[in-house]
Amino acid sequence: MNITEFLQQTAGKWFSQRTAHQVEASQTQTGKSTLYLDFLPSDDPQMQALAQRYGLNSCLAGTKLSWEGTIDPSPTTYKGERLLVWVGSNESPTGQFFSSADTFASGKYCLGEDEILTLTVETEDRVSEDRIWFASENFRLRTSLTHVSGQTVLASLCTEIRLGGKPS
Repeated sequence: MNITEFLQQTAGKWFSQRTAHQVEASQTQTGKSTLYLDFLPSDDPQMQALAQRYGLNSCLAGTKLSWEGTIDPSPTTYKGERLLVWVGSNESPTGQFFSSADTFASGKYCLGEDEILTLTVETEDRVSEDRIWFASENFRLRTSLTHVSGQTVLASLCTEIRLGGKPS
């Protein structure tokens, strides 16, 4: 599987359950959300606009992510949207991604032979690493670790079930 095939496999509506552990506070949070993931081909206008913002000439694809969810025990609903542009080659397992989010601009990806996608975002003192893989076509897992100044401060696990099956 190459990165474009992996991104196409993520398309759809997903139900996500998340458990996060804040290490320093020794506190655990749970949450639920609905995720909408759209695969965008390289000629998509939204993707091209983001690529232009970063001065990128050639991109493999884009991913549009939107979500709506809650974090227990709060009744507040959180909503958001993000566009990612993926840069690299389908012949290479590594490359970069660029985000429309204000919190980070870019990161690196690596799609392992085990078909686990690892996303790494580094800032001056923070490193976040997400790993995403499919247990089956409609069930995927996502883990995340965040390190600040070399210390793990957050660890999370998400289980995600595709609702309605894989889009055609």
